[in-house]
Amino acid sequence: MIDNYFKNVFNNEKKDLACVIIIKLIDKEYWDTKDEIFKKKTTNVYVKQSHDLLLLVPNFKVASTVIHYDETSPHLHIVGVPIKYKNENGIEK
Repeated sequence: MIDNYFKNVFNNEKKDLACVIIIKLIDKEYWDTKDEIFKKKTTNVYVKQSHDLLLLVPNFKVASTVIHYDETSPHLHIVGVPIKYKNENGIEK
């Protein structure tokens, strides 16, 4: 029996406490020709993508979403934890 699941996962190199999903639109060459104002027009697309993710993967609990405009191309980082129910090892969640 695992007394502290958080510690168990944290100390295991084969397991992760959370995962990151990165969503990027188009390629770097396209964005090289665009200014900051144009890049920020992607905000609504990224917001929609993050909402759609919740519909597609309802058992993925989001902890953070951040849009990066300051790198080579705008992209969205979504950090979260996938939740699994009724596991084979007896753990309910």
